[in-house]
Amino acid sequence: MALPGAVDDISEEAPAPDADSDAERKAPGRPPVKLNINLPSKGKCPVYTARVWEHSKGSWEETHRFCAGLEVDLESRSKASTGSEETAAPQGKVHLPSTSLRALLQLQESLGLPTALLLDMVDSCTVRFAELFTNMLAQLGKAVSGSALQEAQLLLEAHPYLQQDSCHTAEPDAVGEAVDVFLCRCNSYASKKPALLLTRIAQSDGDNGRSHGHGTVRFAAVVVCGNGSLGQEVCRALATTFMNEEFVVAARSASTPGQIVQALEHYLSTLTIVPTVHMAKGAVERGPGQENESGDFLLSDSMVNSMQRRISNASGPQAAAFTGIESQRTSASSDNGFADPKAISGKKYFVEVDKFSGSQSGWRPERRLRQGLELDVASGEERPHLPRVSAAGLQEVKRLVGKNSVAINVAAATAGGAIGALVHQLSTSGLPEQAADEVKTALLERADRGVQGRLPTKASKMDQGTSALADHCAELVDPISGRDETCLVLLISGSQVPADSTFAAFVRLQAPLAGSFASTGPPVRFLAVLVGPRNSDVHLASVGDSLAALVADEDLVQNLAVAQDVSSFVAAFETRLNDLVLLPHAHVHGKMSHADEVLLSPKVQRQASRKQTGDLQEVTTKVSKDSEGENIKLGDDIGFDHMHTHGTDIDAPPWKKKMRWVISRMQKYAIPLVTGVVTAMIWMNVDEESYMKVTHAPLAEGFQILGHDASLHFFVNDIFMCFFFGLAIKEVTEALLPGGSLYPIRRATNPLMATLGGVVGPIAAYVVMVYILDAGNLFEGYMCTKPVVGRRLASAGAATATVTKPCELHDLVNGWGVPTATDISLAWMFALLIFGAGHPAINFLLLLAIADDALGMAIIAIAYPNPAHPVEPVWLLLVVAGAFLAFLLRLAGCQYWSPYVFIAGPVAWFGLILAQVHTALALVFIVPFMPASLPRHDKPHVAPSRTVSFAKSKVAAISNFFTKATSDVVHRAAHEMLALEGAPLHAFEHHLKLIVDFGMFFFGLANAGVKMSTVGGVTYAVLFALIVGKTLGIVGFALLAECMGFGLPLGLTKADLFAMAALGGVGLTVALFVSNEAFVDPNLQGQAKMGAVLSVASAGFAWLM
Repeated sequence: MALPGAVDDISEEAPAPDADSDAERKAPGRPPVKLNINLPSKGKCPVYTARVWEHSKGSWEETHRFCAGLEVDLESRSKASTGSEETAAPQGKVHLPSTSLRALLQLQESLGLPTALLLDMVDSCTVRFAELFTNMLAQLGKAVSGSALQEAQLLLEAHPYLQQDSCHTAEPDAVGEAVDVFLCRCNSYASKKPALLLTRIAQSDGDNGRSHGHGTVRFAAVVVCGNGSLGQEVCRALATTFMNEEFVVAARSASTPGQIVQALEHYLSTLTIVPTVHMAKGAVERGPGQENESGDFLLSDSMVNSMQRRISNASGPQAAAFTGIESQRTSASSDNGFADPKAISGKKYFVEVDKFSGSQSGWRPERRLRQGLELDVASGEERPHLPRVSAAGLQEVKRLVGKNSVAINVAAATAGGAIGALVHQLSTSGLPEQAADEVKTALLERADRGVQGRLPTKASKMDQGTSALADHCAELVDPISGRDETCLVLLISGSQVPADSTFAAFVRLQAPLAGSFASTGPPVRFLAVLVGPRNSDVHLASVGDSLAALVADEDLVQNLAVAQDVSSFVAAFETRLNDLVLLPHAHVHGKMSHADEVLLSPKVQRQASRKQTGDLQEVTTKVSKDSEGENIKLGDDIGFDHMHTHGTDIDAPPWKKKMRWVISRMQKYAIPLVTGVVTAMIWMNVDEESYMKVTHAPLAEGFQILGHDASLHFFVNDIFMCFFFGLAIKEVTEALLPGGSLYPIRRATNPLMATLGGVVGPIAAYVVMVYILDAGNLFEGYMCTKPVVGRRLASAGAATATVTKPCELHDLVNGWGVPTATDISLAWMFALLIFGAGHPAINFLLLLAIADDALGMAIIAIAYPNPAHPVEPVWLLLVVAGAFLAFLLRLAGCQYWSPYVFIAGPVAWFGLILAQVHTALALVFIVPFMPASLPRHDKPHVAPSRTVSFAKSKVAAISNFFTKATSDVVHRAAHEMLALEGAPLHAFEHHLKLIVDFGMFFFGLANAGVKMSTVGGVTYAVLFALIVGKTLGIVGFALLAECMGFGLPLGLTKADLFAMAALGGVGLTVALFVSNEAFVDPNLQGQAKMGAVLSVASAGFAWLM
């Protein structure tokens, strides 16, 4: 059966549809929402592919794809069996798009919000998905709570699109433009309604040649929801909307968000739905052996087959022999109030819509519907079409169909009895008595006189020269005498009906009423009356059209016929409104991507294509080659993956896999560092002499480096810790780059303000606590060992003359610098445990910790000068020289991390040590100059194999042909390959992370040796300052910055801020350094160090927060 206008062919690109085309096809008095957008008369609408992504089972998966007006359920691919060669790569289920009324209405509501649309904020040629997601989440932050936004950010950061250089798809055969919809299910999202943001990506002049040929992502949407199903429904509804070419043209050319909202309203007012129609076995031509065993072949299946054949350019017997997807729809069981609709064999329903506008006009015919098709009698149409409805009309139908408006099994021997039942239900629904009398009069006139216009007879149409095809199509909606029953939908505009109100009544007769209502057609089984005021013709017609389109659905009307009670009758409507099959206005393009063509084309065509292109699966499972002919061996151990695990798991022995698992867990939970701290404390309290000899004595007698004892303590703190601080500043650098949690730089203002609070707060708390303890005589009897000529750096080799005197108050207050710094290593470890990798609180904490540790170094140099080793600022020029050298390396295009670290790094290191400033921060001045990305591969001086996108594309072409388990390995191999060919900033971490993580054992061993007996007043003051003073200082100054207009980083809630601030109170590294300089007396040093060690308890408070 051919349906006029069901699907259109086009060779390349479709012309922009006329905004008023649907309005012209509809009857007068029912115009849809009119677009006030000047569409180009000769504009082009490119091929559009819509992809819906959902994060499930730990990874992102494309669950649905839309193209050429069809939807592909990609979820069905993973569930399909892999038996014969023809089914080795299962095809997703192809069908017409379906959605629910609530999803359409929610889409309209969500896009209507002021924060739901962003236009041309980024450029398609230069934007990265990381930057795009950041901008979108920043906009969503106005409507979504911080915790949910934080979850969404973590999910989006794991999307494979972030591995691409730009928003162009990596598929070499992709064509046209694309819209990607990302569904983020967040446990902390409390609202039942999903939050939506749609972004249009600007198309620059340099991208004109690619927008129709390389699959540019032109629109992107993020949907944040809870664990309900509405979020996914909204995603599919949005993707379906982009299959409508009229909406796409308007959305691409709109200059304001309001025009896109208007285009959506226009689309929702002109929906074309496909009712469920069970076609006879002989209705569709089939080849031998292709008959469906169930015989249940739907109208929508026939349309999909037709569209698939046009997509694949099939013709002749091959196309006719194609067996389409034969949907199996199951209706509700009798447990839900329904009997089996198939028990009523062969029953069809003829739907007639008539309108009454007054006694002078009388009753006029409006619509005739049968077998899912509609004939517009009022406009004089001669060929049927699929029903057209509006979302608003469907919503009104849902409201009107209720327990007060429905009566079933009404016993009526005459039309008068049926009319009485209708009027009674209208009165029950609230229709005033005078209006009820007016409606009753109109219904009696319909029963006595019928309508004043009838369908033209077949003979008259032939006399008028109508084609045989039009005559045949018109017969499709003609009722069959003796078999069909009638559903009358009667629209009445009354003068006595209250303004702005609509009333309805639905009656199912106990037995069909034949020869009534002046009709010679099939007997009447259902009666529906819609009543509205005289000025509501447009609204009443819209509701009537929607109601008629629904009851033209055979599954629905059969369920209505067998409903056992009113509740079941109402539930039948709700069920159908949750499953609306739509036919978007779309053209079948001859120019389509290979991926879409394979998904949408018939299996016979796909098999032929496989024979022509060869069995890709057989080839790629053995070995793959990139564009330069290099073999990619998936079993090679080519580096770390993103979790710093060596190699891949292909063919690895069990013991090797177990070892990798153990290493990754030790890194994740900082086991080496914790082990070193525990070992040092036990060793120090068991055998202090041997501990000090191993950790602080020179490795060889008299061995010094620039005046510092060359001990384990020196090599760990002054050399090894350079790499630790380098990795830490790498994280901060990434956060400050486009797409990072601290980008733009304005976002870093809040963490820097919090750093200031993290210094001022503990200083004030320490001083106050010392005065309180001194007032309580806790320091009475303290004796202090004081230097005769000042203090010394702990690592210096020279001894200083000392004298023992009673401790004075200023001696105790002099330790104010001890609690100012944060231990980066421990705080980082606890932050990963509490927040998880990638949380914005981690970058906030790292920037804060590095900044206040730098302040701690400055405090040592400024507040605690050593006459024997005074600070020599002139040597800091070497630090500037080292940074300038790193800048020159970047300017020269150096794409390796080692020259930055081993050429520029030592220059900065010598500058710090000669200036008598701690050297651990040497790489902090170097690492930010490392390139975070490689030059684009289209630049002639850069080899294609040295780019990030090319490294990933080496496996992108073959990953789809593997099973899911192998595909995961392929993607892991891509990450490892990227590490070898990646940018210096990422490769620096990639190659050193494992070494630094396990080297932290020696840091803990060399610095955490504190005797348990050295607990006193200074310990309490340091502990109070770190846990209470630092937490309140960080939170207070961060909130002050927020009040000044410098907001918290994206996704960081107030609760996260308190927890992160508590982690800032974990002090060890620099606190130990400052303890050595603040107190010369060993007892006070030990008390201060014990306070620094016990401050680890602050992590417990962070966990509780």
